[in-house]
Amino acid sequence: MQMDLDVMRVRDSLPILVGDGVSESEMAFRFILFIGGSILSIFLVDMLLRKILGVEKRNL
Repeated sequence: MQMDLDVMRVRDSLPILVGDGVSESEMAFRFILFIGGSILSIFLVDMLLRKILGVEKRNL
């Protein structure tokens, strides 16, 4: 019974999170943009902190 209620809550709240009428292809595009933006942000923060702190990259 508890699991049914959890599934119902997720199903009801999903349109609120992604918006009404969002197609699967647009959702996939948003996901790809999110992943790309995350990778770019991590790269830029890494580069900025290396310059500020003066840390050089190690050779493996």
